[in-house]
Amino acid sequence: MKPSPIHSILPLVRGTPPSPRSPSTRKSNAIGIMQAVTLCACSAAFAAMSTALLCIVVLNGGPNNYFSEGSNQLASAAGSHQLDSPRVDESAVASAHDVPTLPKQRQYDRRDISSQNKQITFSKQEFRSENSSPDGVAWLMSFPNSGTSYTIHAVRELTNTTTATNYGLEGEIKDEESVPAFKHIEGSENGPFLELIPGRVTNIPKLILTKTHCGGFCSSCNQPESFIETPRSFMRSCLKGKRGVYSNDTAEMMTVNVRYRSDLVKKVVHIFRNPMDNVVARFHLDRKIQARKNKQWLLDYPNDKEGFKQWCADMNEKASHTLPSNHWIDSSLTQVMTGVPCFAEFYRYVQWHNLAFTATSDLQVQSFNFHYEDYSNRFEQVTDELLDFLDLDRVGEAPEFIDHKEYVDYYSDEEKHSIARFIMEFSTKPTWQSVKHYLKDYLSKPDDRNTSTHHLKFHGLVSVA
Repeated sequence: MKPSPIHSILPLVRGTPPSPRSPSTRKSNAIGIMQAVTLCACSAAFAAMSTALLCIVVLNGGPNNYFSEGSNQLASAAGSHQLDSPRVDESAVASAHDVPTLPKQRQYDRRDISSQNKQITFSKQEFRSENSSPDGVAWLMSFPNSGTSYTIHAVRELTNTTTATNYGLEGEIKDEESVPAFKHIEGSENGPFLELIPGRVTNIPKLILTKTHCGGFCSSCNQPESFIETPRSFMRSCLKGKRGVYSNDTAEMMTVNVRYRSDLVKKVVHIFRNPMDNVVARFHLDRKIQARKNKQWLLDYPNDKEGFKQWCADMNEKASHTLPSNHWIDSSLTQVMTGVPCFAEFYRYVQWHNLAFTATSDLQVQSFNFHYEDYSNRFEQVTDELLDFLDLDRVGEAPEFIDHKEYVDYYSDEEKHSIARFIMEFSTKPTWQSVKHYLKDYLSKPDDRNTSTHHLKFHGLVSVA
């Protein structure tokens, strides 16, 4: 049988002298050697090109600008910091069977790799390690649209400390799981959660300022049972939050309801805003919400005084069939509701502050109360007082406070009088003492200003003298 060219070179490869062959065989051998050499050269060139392409792909971050677990060594060589993929502790959350777990390959520290300078920059929040976990929570209690966001921002910038929230996925980083503020206590996965700010390195304070809006503030709820609260239900709402987790089913972030322990709360910061301005600000918030889904709504309620009045009129029409006749509302309170625009909104405002005082009293903790306009009238003084209360040092500059317009001109004189009468009637003594300076000029009768006898009577849902 005629030997093949590859068989002819095998003895050479093995180091064995070839046996004598005929001239035709030697010619065939020469051809075989040339083919083999050509094959090896092509293979080497292909391997070199593949290696070069792989390096280009890796250095440019690949099609998705993410590192896989197999490239940890490369990331380490570039000075990066690789985080373990977080997992959902299903045993720690109520209704654990509804809580999905993370896939093993999911990476959460986002990176932007520049092809020009090959530097890796992080858009995740980082923390210094001196205080890895706070000792307790200082609630920032505020009725929505009364200075919550600015206060959180100011404290963070003035002290370079991290703040927290009851509500996961509401910060700037929305594609990462919620990070519990407490690491070494039972139930830490139930909140509160650190507010994640891209590109920041901050300290975690001993007492972490934590946003909570509690309950009973829903502006779109028309049925009283949707917003009327008892002291117990309000307290539970203050402790309630949403934890951001990753859903395997939808491959997206989602939230699950959680609630943490009340003994974590050590102090309370309570903010007040002029109720008339606060309700108009709530109208503006409603417009922002509706702008995402209902353009006709924006036409029905334009962003001006007339749009606000129409919003109030329609709200009163819906609430008039349920709220005044509710068994929680006594006849005296029903009577003074007459003439109040958006009376359900003012009801929610007063109820919220009444119950915030009750919750603080039940917790038996210290509170620091201030007013929204303090940022305009005595900025340095009120921020010093706030930082002293939180035991924080001033190390930075506060962001500029942009004072929002006052909206008392959105109400007629008769409406202002009705609002003042209603709030005085429904407020507990601590609430009235905190807001009466906004309203006393609209109380027409001298005896209306005498709160000493007013608060001996029980009016409305709750009263604590």
